[in-house]
Amino acid sequence: MLKRLLSILILVGVLLAFVFPGGTYAAPPKWWQIVKADAIGALDGYLGSGTVGGAIIGGVKGSLEASITEGAGGGSWNADAAAKAGVGLHHNLALNHIYQNMKFQGEVLTDAERKMVLELLNQYMIRNNLEIDGITGEYLSPQMVEKGLALKLQSAVREGRISAEFSAALRQAIELLDSDFESPRAYIDRVTPLLYQDRFTGKEDRIIAEIYLDVISYSNAYWEHAASSGTDTEEPVREEKRLVLRIDKNQAAVNEASMILDVPPFIRDGRTLVPFRFIGEQLGASIGWNASTRAVTYVTADTEITLFIGSTTAIINGVETTLDTPPIIVNSRTVVPVRFISESLGFTVDWKADLREIIIKGK
Repeated sequence: MLKRLLSILILVGVLLAFVFPGGTYAAPPKWWQIVKADAIGALDGYLGSGTVGGAIIGGVKGSLEASITEGAGGGSWNADAAAKAGVGLHHNLALNHIYQNMKFQGEVLTDAERKMVLELLNQYMIRNNLEIDGITGEYLSPQMVEKGLALKLQSAVREGRISAEFSAALRQAIELLDSDFESPRAYIDRVTPLLYQDRFTGKEDRIIAEIYLDVISYSNAYWEHAASSGTDTEEPVREEKRLVLRIDKNQAAVNEASMILDVPPFIRDGRTLVPFRFIGEQLGASIGWNASTRAVTYVTADTEITLFIGSTTAIINGVETTLDTPPIIVNSRTVVPVRFISESLGFTVDWKADLREIIIKGK
């Protein structure tokens, strides 16, 4: 009788494990906790100051607080010597500047170290002609910053800076940080359409979405591959990629996986244009947007491409070249010539006229 009862209990336990598999999620790795602190700190910094400089400062301060408490040391990050457009890139270049000029002692930042961080940040911002508004001596734990961010978002909605719908979408994206850490690229692909929607009408909805995704992208590259190990970034494994896109279709295939595009590929002046963020990120480039110069950038370990909205002039590794057709903005989305970008990043492009299909292949 006892054996039968024990068998029944074991069977019930097994069934419950299948029916209710939750509650045993793995904890995010230390470097992802720092990425989260980066992104939330950048949002907090921007909302508090209204400047890109404030976003960089907020992200850097969040990084340092989290990196000390999470036990991850500072590492180096290969981004060339010159600062380029993009909040995320400036964020990581500023981190490098700080780590190269000071060493941290213990598990928390001392008051003297915090003061030095602000002085080094100030130096970096001035040297790169960035706004320095919002540099303050106040430091909070990442958890406190996250709590305060909710209040700042509410204020931004009341002031008309952002829409209530965008605020809700951003909060949802932040919540997903705790569950989607196993694939940062999949996380970015998942929340990008969440944060870029035509129904969001707030004045700063788009720039805040760009800041958030930009910092997530660069911070992941920095902390996962460099700072968490305390060593120089190793050469990444070059993954084989195959992208298939069709004219006027917003569904694309990436290594057989299906993805939805914000804007479908289309032909203009005999050249195919595709969403600039999608093509860059899928081909392994970090992307940037400079609102003042209306420039988009793609950066890899050995290539930097800059294009200007409405201009046929492009710059590849400092050398000017001429495009057949310029990047333009369609329905609030930037699109770029697919062949030029793909081939400049080392990929091959095939065109199947009968299917109106573009196939991009390479590593």
